[in-house]
Amino acid sequence: YKIPTNGVKATIIDYTLSRFNFRNVHPMYQDLAKDPDLFLGSGDMQFDVYRQMKKDVANDWRKHVPKTNVRWLHYLLDKMLKKVKYQRKTAKVHKDNMVILQEIESWIDTCD
Repeated sequence: YKIPTNGVKATIIDYTLSRFNFRNVHPMYQDLAKDPDLFLGSGDMQFDVYRQMKKDVANDWRKHVPKTNVRWLHYLLDKMLKKVKYQRKTAKVHKDNMVILQEIESWIDTCD
């Protein structure tokens, strides 16, 4: 696949909690229902995302539920908007892009 990245590169470093279809036939996944402690965490939004995902998939981790991907996008946006310490906050390009991220976040909040 070729995806325009505009110079941004991302690397998946941990497939532990991932799900994908092998050869578009067999779902490969971790049955997170076997790890109830995963859903007890606190102190970061990621633990809320795990609990929301559990509800989204009805604890059947074989299911492909695209909403779970949207939840992780929301998580990343939240981190980018509230937690990242940017060096040039006063730069026009920074301000413009923060507005775009806020618009995306508000749009994601309307997804169901």
